[in-house]
Amino acid sequence: MCKKSNEAQSLADEQNNLINEQKSLIDEQNNLADEQNNLADEQNNLINEQNNLINEQNNLADEQNNLINEQNNLINEQNNLVDEQKSLIRDSIVFVDQLTGVVFDF
Repeated sequence: MCKKSNEAQSLADEQNNLINEQKSLIDEQNNLADEQNNLADEQNNLINEQNNLINEQNNLADEQNNLINEQNNLINEQNNLVDEQKSLIRDSIVFVDQLTGVVFDF
């Protein structure tokens, strides 16, 4: 009876040791899962930061395009004024031609 009791106690001790080892492995697995979650959070933060920078870059590109459009509009307006000025000069030349009889070629 004593031998069986010692054997039973030995098996119980071995089982407890295995349970403790299993608990340690579970703790390690949980720690690794926590670390993985932290890395995923860090990656998400970096992605969000990258998206914010992309949005800022897009906003700056939009602003630049608006300035380019405004500049093009001013150039068009300037060209229209030049054309108007040329037309006035031609009208003046024609008027001088009519007054003087001298024909200017243009």
